[in-house]
Amino acid sequence: MLAGVHRAPALRDAGALSSPRGGDFLWLVGGDLAVGYREHDARGVHLACLGTVTGQAATPEAVCVLRG
Repeated sequence: MLAGVHRAPALRDAGALSSPRGGDFLWLVGGDLAVGYREHDARGVHLACLGTVTGQAATPEAVCVLRG
């Protein structure tokens, strides 16, 4: 996770400020992985890899919502 100010479409006209220190978030990596076809061109075939990751705020200080 990158610390700093991030646009948060789910918050509509707001953003979120995330903590740069360790221990504020728990990351759960799913056991799934999918590989799919995107496109091909003269240089080769382009594939896409998809997996799931879920973040959970471990402390109240992990995220601060910014409203305009």
